[in-house]
Amino acid sequence: MCNIGIPVPPGFTISTLACKMYYQRKKLSYDKIKEYIVMIEDDIGRKFGDPSNPLLVSIRSGSVNSMPGMLDTILNVGLNDDTVVGLAQKSGQRFAYDSYCRFITMYSNIVLRLDHHLFQSVIDDAQRENRVKSLADLNVSTLKRIVHNLKDMVYKNTGKHFPQNVKEQLLSSADAVFASWKNDRAVSYRRIHNISEDLGTAVNVQAMVFGNLNNNSATGVIFTRNPSTGEKRCFGEFLVNAQGEDVVSGIYTPLPVNGASESTMEKLIPDVYRELCKVCEKLETHYRDMQDIEFTVQDGKLWILQTRLGKRTTESSITIMMDMVDEGIITKEEGHMELDSSQNHYSMHQMNYGFHTFYLPNSYLINETFGFAIEKVAITGNKFADQKDILSLIEKTQPIVYVRLSKLANNIKSVSKWIKDVRVYRILPNTLHIDIYEHKPFAIWKDNNKTSVVDSEGADFITVHLREDRRHIRDEDVYNLKNNINVELNLEIAATEEMLEIAKQVKPYSICIVPEKRGELTTEGGLDLAKLVHDDKPSNIIKNMHNFNIKVSLFLDPNIEQLRYIEKLKVKPDIIEIHSGDYCNDPSKEKLQLIATAARVRTAKGRKISSTRWLHRHLNDQCIRKTNKDGYRSRSAYKLVEIDKKFKLLQSGQKVIDLGAYPGGWSQVASHKTKDVIAIDLKLMEAINGVELITCDIINEFEALKEKLRDQKFDVILSDMAPGSCGLQSLDHIRIMLLCEAALNLAKHSLNDGGKFVVKIFQGGSDKDFYNKLKKMFKIVKYFKPQSSRSESAEIYLVSLDFNPEKVEEDIL
Repeated sequence: MCNIGIPVPPGFTISTLACKMYYQRKKLSYDKIKEYIVMIEDDIGRKFGDPSNPLLVSIRSGSVNSMPGMLDTILNVGLNDDTVVGLAQKSGQRFAYDSYCRFITMYSNIVLRLDHHLFQSVIDDAQRENRVKSLADLNVSTLKRIVHNLKDMVYKNTGKHFPQNVKEQLLSSADAVFASWKNDRAVSYRRIHNISEDLGTAVNVQAMVFGNLNNNSATGVIFTRNPSTGEKRCFGEFLVNAQGEDVVSGIYTPLPVNGASESTMEKLIPDVYRELCKVCEKLETHYRDMQDIEFTVQDGKLWILQTRLGKRTTESSITIMMDMVDEGIITKEEGHMELDSSQNHYSMHQMNYGFHTFYLPNSYLINETFGFAIEKVAITGNKFADQKDILSLIEKTQPIVYVRLSKLANNIKSVSKWIKDVRVYRILPNTLHIDIYEHKPFAIWKDNNKTSVVDSEGADFITVHLREDRRHIRDEDVYNLKNNINVELNLEIAATEEMLEIAKQVKPYSICIVPEKRGELTTEGGLDLAKLVHDDKPSNIIKNMHNFNIKVSLFLDPNIEQLRYIEKLKVKPDIIEIHSGDYCNDPSKEKLQLIATAARVRTAKGRKISSTRWLHRHLNDQCIRKTNKDGYRSRSAYKLVEIDKKFKLLQSGQKVIDLGAYPGGWSQVASHKTKDVIAIDLKLMEAINGVELITCDIINEFEALKEKLRDQKFDVILSDMAPGSCGLQSLDHIRIMLLCEAALNLAKHSLNDGGKFVVKIFQGGSDKDFYNKLKKMFKIVKYFKPQSSRSESAEIYLVSLDFNPEKVEEDIL
């Protein structure tokens, strides 16, 4: 981020090698990092540990793979009884002692491994006594008393005073971050996401920037696009006069960064908001994907702490991908790979909606559904913190309540295959303390022989099926939902006056109009528009609902004639939903084609013609359909399968480099043959089991890449790299040849004697010169175009075998 002009606090990185040394019981020495601390001091103009002008730092993790919330962070490192006085003189007593309270609490929990709730209870008691809701509202004398009580809590539980040596604080904090690599939640996360245990984490040491400095300061998280809908608009939350943990702690209610409310970042600090939006656009363009960004505003100055690829829903990823193609951020080919890698099951996800059912050993039916975000919970029933107690009591008839409202960073602990993670504390014999951080509930309850599970991830929205006979839900429950949830509420209703009147009163985000048929468990078919368009009833409903700011969708069968009736409506629906039940009952190609055709009619609206053709081709691509079955992230995987079958490239025990690896299809193929694969790409990639990931620019960061490869030699180097197309064939050819030269330069440096090299080129012009260059260094060089390569594509592969390092020419780059 620094290299592209993003405002990032100065700092340095302690590499993953130090993490591996930590697990070999080799301690990190302050002398080894002292010179880098001095560099930060020079940048900031403060000294680490100086009582009169102290520098404070944050200690954060830096894993190769994004593991949001899994590893620990310690803020305000460098505060002690002396430096807090100097900080107070520089920046004010309230801010200084607020920060000291936060540091003691965080350090005691993460580094000293004391129960967080012991310390939070001290703060909560003080807030109750003073009738305030946050540390920012407490006066200085109260904050000083809290600091004293927190330090007493440390002494009572450890027999030692809270550490005053700032060097010890820094080294212990770094060790704690290294230790968090193997905490339960991180281990579970890596297991779920197939991330190698051997990678370890780096530690980033950065100068602190303070969102809790004053009321002109803030902290928050922002997505460059809406992760639920894909809408191209910044989406996120922030808090004024707060630090990062406050946003996700569950103690405070964050504010939206934009929207209709008067309490948004856009309205409260508009200049900073506009600057943040520009940063979002810059980072998204640079990384060529939606970003999840953490930021802090210190006294009106914006700082970016970190960015990562943003998680998103299946549906929104399609919108984001196609919009980015239309905007020229990514090419259509990259759009293919993006969709292939993350959304292989998109169509099936759309068709097979509903409850997932599966069985416990005792044969009790489990329903897995989705919950909604809530801030306060009152629960009755038998509460348990021991997982064995819970599992044994499922067989009994008494009510069971097992709740976890926790920050993702503290919640992954597997109980069984059907409960993903748990973190509950028993603090008294009959009392449970449940972490409340990110407003994400988790509950299990039993009603006779049926046990229900609310998914731990919460929900992006809730859709209620309200029917004339109220067979699914009662009216009062709909109103209660509307009043108690903070996510979108949607209603699925019939077009009756009674139902439409309820919609006006409830004011959901949207309504879906469906046919009303008594006795149906779920809607078994779409509306018959032919019977409705003669008096334009749908238009009247849509117009009426729009007056109440309610979006309207129509539920239709995948019938082209039905869809054409839409054009006859004076007022068009916001959304068309396609009924896919026929396909679920008969998953034949013909039924799928109906769904795909209907999807094209809907999806093509507002798109460029080229994008619509692209989607049509994508839906009918046989290789893409095979990726669902075979588990590959991209259709390009089959190209390497063909190359390997033809030339016998890959063998057990080989060391392989995959250049231009994103989204990982080639790396998957290689990892099936050998367990020593390194995937290299400009873009961040989701982890692949047994594959080491390196994110770098092979052209501009070649020397850094060689260092990361540690002078290893490899048996096979693969390159499926391709530049973003500019539309000019001659220029595209020059750009891909530059990538080919970069790949060859790496091969000359890192390929074993007798090694193999595969590189993608575009035919035309200088590829002959490149072919002749390869012939000098390899015994065999062959052109090969896989059958899985699209016929209209100019791509072809040069497969070079039996490398002779003695024939290497001077480096090209």
